Amino acid sequence: MKADALLVKRSAGGQIEDIILIENKLSATTAYTERQKEAWALIKQNGQIKVQYQININGIVLEKGQILNIPTSKSVKIADHGNETLSSLTNSDIDFINFSPY
Repeated sequence: MKADALLVKRSAGGQIEDIILIENKLSATTAYTERQKEAWALIKQNGQIKVQYQININGIVLEKGQILNIPTSKSVKIADHGNETLSSLTNSDIDFINFSPY
């Protein structure tokens, strides 16, 4: 699964301190893909996922094979209704991922 957004907080020494995973959908009822369902199951069962390929953004690197600890309480779904800006989002558009079916 490719997360729509992965917020990573690092310490001054570069250690990962916190992660928030965000999945964006057009509406609250848009179904997850099979790969997304697989990722949710891994997070639900293990509280972690493995990076599938190296990511390097402005010198900040997540290595292929690196394990990311992602608690279910830090996995969020946003329904943006196809809007280009976030200004129209309301509290009802932002929710935690429902892990019960996985």
